[in-house]
Amino acid sequence: YLILCFWGFFSDLPIVKDTYFSVSKKQSTTLSAQNQKIIFDDVLVNRANAYDKSTGVFTCPRRGDYKFSFTILKTTSAKSHIFLMVNNNIQLVTYTPGRHIHETHNGDIILSLQKGDKVYLQGQEKGMGIHGVRYSMFSGMSL
Repeated sequence: YLILCFWGFFSDLPIVKDTYFSVSKKQSTTLSAQNQKIIFDDVLVNRANAYDKSTGVFTCPRRGDYKFSFTILKTTSAKSHIFLMVNNNIQLVTYTPGRHIHETHNGDIILSLQKGDKVYLQGQEKGMGIHGVRYSMFSGMSL
């Protein structure tokens, strides 16, 4: 009986099994600084509320494996780099040579993360234009 009562107590606690988010940019923007975080302010879905649209940071709610994907459409014709960062460490780099105004950065990665790890995108070049209106997206999910 004690075990059943104990189990009943924990069965009422909320458990976040799935964590996922999908966000985009509402407006086109230009990076005003080198190594600037890219903030996606249009939240399409944010299960577990782990993505903060005011900072552009996903905070890992629990330890596990996660997949992240992004597409960034540039609006400037200059070379550019986008970094996928975890706790200020580069995990993935994409590059465009700047031959055309509308070049895209695309990235996919699977990472093993710890609770509290911070994941975000960062643009290296000051002045890089990023197209909004859902041309630029960022998403992540627990596996």
